[in-house]
Amino acid sequence: MLRGFFPLIDTARYRQRLVLVALVAGACGDDGTEATSSNTASGTDASTSDSDSDTIDPSDTADTSAGTVDPDSSSGPGESSGPGESSESSGAGESSSSGAGESSSSGAGESSSSGAAESSGSTGVGPACGNDAVEDAEVCDGVDLAGQDCVSQGFGGGTLACADDCTAFDTSNCTVGGCTHDICAQGEALVVGCDDCVDQICALDPFCCDDSWDGQCVNEVNSICGIVCPGCGNDVIEGMEVCDGSDLALEDCVSQGFEAGTLACAADCSAFDTTACGDLGADCCVAHGSPGCTDDVCEASVCALDAFCCNNTWDGQCAGEALADPNCFAACGGAAVCGDDLAQGAEACDGTDLLGQDCVTQGFDGGTLACAGDCTGFDTTACTNDPSDCCIANGGLGCDDDACEAAVCAFDSWCCNNSWDGQCATEANAEPACAPVCGGGGAVCGDDVAEDAEVCDGADLVGATCVSLGFGGGALACAGDCSGYDTSGCLPAFACQDLDVGGTLGSPVAAGNTAGSDNDLDPSCGGGNANDEVVRFTAPLAAQYTFSTTGSNYDTVMSLFSDCATQLACNDDTVGLTSQVVRNMAAGEVVLVLVDGYNGATGNWTLNITSP
Repeated sequence: MLRGFFPLIDTARYRQRLVLVALVAGACGDDGTEATSSNTASGTDASTSDSDSDTIDPSDTADTSAGTVDPDSSSGPGESSGPGESSESSGAGESSSSGAGESSSSGAGESSSSGAAESSGSTGVGPACGNDAVEDAEVCDGVDLAGQDCVSQGFGGGTLACADDCTAFDTSNCTVGGCTHDICAQGEALVVGCDDCVDQICALDPFCCDDSWDGQCVNEVNSICGIVCPGCGNDVIEGMEVCDGSDLALEDCVSQGFEAGTLACAADCSAFDTTACGDLGADCCVAHGSPGCTDDVCEASVCALDAFCCNNTWDGQCAGEALADPNCFAACGGAAVCGDDLAQGAEACDGTDLLGQDCVTQGFDGGTLACAGDCTGFDTTACTNDPSDCCIANGGLGCDDDACEAAVCAFDSWCCNNSWDGQCATEANAEPACAPVCGGGGAVCGDDVAEDAEVCDGADLVGATCVSLGFGGGALACAGDCSGYDTSGCLPAFACQDLDVGGTLGSPVAAGNTAGSDNDLDPSCGGGNANDEVVRFTAPLAAQYTFSTTGSNYDTVMSLFSDCATQLACNDDTVGLTSQVVRNMAAGEVVLVLVDGYNGATGNWTLNITSP
């Protein structure tokens, strides 16, 4: 009969035989003690139950384990086949019996039991790699890693796996040193737990573990952990590095040839970064690398609003503020910024700032006035006149009186085909057929008499001047069609000024030498037609102000002007050869202070402005 295939057997007899074999084996133990009715291997009563691990249910058709005997099969010649019969041992010193109380030994002095200590003849299925369960000699199996991980395998972190044959661990995804890259190198974000220093840094700077391990994180290796990393970025100059972070080799902007500023190191440590270095006294009207600028008045005015410009660096924002600040016009060459909606200097207007002008003030009946793109004049293309009026330029085709329109267009078809402009209006006013509608001959543009709708006419400016129109002086003229003024000959309101001190008070507020100045204005006293200095002053409060040249070293003449053409007061000598003028001023009132020289004299001048 083949091993493993059993005939139908008496189950009770089979179980009894197993128990008896175990008892006999116990009786033949090394200590010579007699076996009792209990199973000594497991401590279980053999007469009542199988041992936990040493007996096999005979109803199971699988191979029996070592220590059990097939009751119906002999294993060799001489083995007994019935109760009480004995056979020759199948091995030296071995005896085998199938009767009750007989013992069986498989080796000299050894007892045989049905326990798991020895097995022979087993043909059952062994451990299977790939079933996710560690069995017998398997080190691991799939997801069953027997409680191991990368750390327990001597790595700093990562993901442990099992080899395909279950004989070893796969550590290819474990991280060496605990982190995916050196803490002194920039790269992907590191994981908390991979290194003590990483834990310290990420506790204070989570970006390093949540987003990226950047240069800041590398710098913190030193600043937080006290570890000095080799290479650029560790604030220590090494090898061929010119500088490294805050280590500038004791260099600064001055040693690099500048006057001031903050020196830095280039990101690759190969050179110095001098973008924040600059020279003191740089141009107020452009960005530069140092605080403040050359013009004290402009600097004070800008920094009063933006302290950064004097405490840190005069950047583009500061330059823009200077260009828009009236106190900086002198420093910036009187250059207003066209397009900032603020009419300044010589600008007739600027964007939406039309200085109170509209189409009506420009001689039209209505419409929308605009500023010319270059801020030098007004754009009246959207201004209109009543298209029914034959006697003025109305911008339309023809006019409302058929007889007048026909008479004018008979010899000037432009007026009906293109536009009824100033020329058409002039022709209408001179045309007898238009007399009923133009007041019996009406105004005629070009006769030097401003009449009816004419704003001016030739030399008749109706009392207007460049000054009355907000300019500093110059020659006002009338437009060719008598519909408005020609201000091209007018001067900017304060084009003659050399310096603007704002509302500054003091002794002195300004000083200089007129030898290198030009002759802007001529005072009415002291024969002052010398090179001069024109200083603009704006009264900060309504008060009495005293202007003097005390401290000057030559014979001065002083005069106050409201603009570049209108003199308010003049004085030659008050204290010795110096001059003084006293004036009550309203808050915000502007005067031009002329410091001139008697009969062409020049020298070192001093301007003092005080108020009680």
